Amino acid sequence: MRSYCIIIFSFYSIFSAFGQKSVSEQELSDLGRELDRIQAEMDRDEFKDSVSEVTQNPEPVDAELDLNPVLPADIPSTERTQAIDAISEIRAELLAIQRELNKLGWTNNLPLPQKTVPLVQEQTAVLSTTVPAFVQMDKPSGMGFYLLPFLGVSRTESLKWKSLGGDFDLSQEHGHSLGLRTGYSWNILFIDFQMSHYENEIERLDLGGLIFDLSGKAEGLAYHASMGVKMYVTPKVFLSIGGGLGGSDQSISFELMTIKQEEDDFLPSYQVFAGVEYFPVDHFRIGLRYRWTKMEGMNLFSSQELHLAELSVGYSH
Repeated sequence: MRSYCIIIFSFYSIFSAFGQKSVSEQELSDLGRELDRIQAEMDRDEFKDSVSEVTQNPEPVDAELDLNPVLPADIPSTERTQAIDAISEIRAELLAIQRELNKLGWTNNLPLPQKTVPLVQEQTAVLSTTVPAFVQMDKPSGMGFYLLPFLGVSRTESLKWKSLGGDFDLSQEHGHSLGLRTGYSWNILFIDFQMSHYENEIERLDLGGLIFDLSGKAEGLAYHASMGVKMYVTPKVFLSIGGGLGGSDQSISFELMTIKQEEDDFLPSYQVFAGVEYFPVDHFRIGLRYRWTKMEGMNLFSSQELHLAELSVGYSH
């Protein structure tokens, strides 16, 4: 009991010193905790044999203190009176100390220390509750067999007539092309076979500055085996690029006054192309393709190049 009185006297000495200077919040908090510890020590050690649990509340003392503890009935009245007086005196002193602390701004409503979670456990918890940001993409369209009829327009260049007096330019009008493509497609690669017919009207002959109107045409039936790659923009749209080799059964003829020139031949040819394909519904495919084709020369006519823009609509497995 005397030891607690000495501690209380020490508190009063400390408070008198604090009154002469500013007190930090940490110092007030430390004093409050010390006050709570003293009360707990009193309840647990000093009166455990003679007092029946005065209080077990870990909260700090507030303004409404119980100054009438319940004591065991078998304690002599004299000792009971002395114990009650001692307890009352000490609690009154503690109440006074608490009031001084309150005046200085201390409160015991401090946030409880948060339980630290190991970094590994925290990361595991985050990973287990995170919803995947990706969504599985639908299977791309256009895998497997396809059959595509097409129709397009064509423009020719570099066709010359090989005469005894030299090579002279033949001008042609824009023509047309039509045909059929069939093949097989994988995720990236595709192979196909293409058969196409092309036709252009020959309208003029340039004889070194002398222009003559002509009546004639250039036409052919071409066959090409091709290979290419594709890149999906969406599961229903992809870009394609490729090339192929083949041949063309070509016929060119024209009339200039009484002169008639005509030649038929099967010529080696090759092509490169690029396009875009779209699937509005399953198994229905629409495509646009640019194709450049070159046919080798003939005896009376030079090689020529075709530029074709083609629209295809058809079936894709």
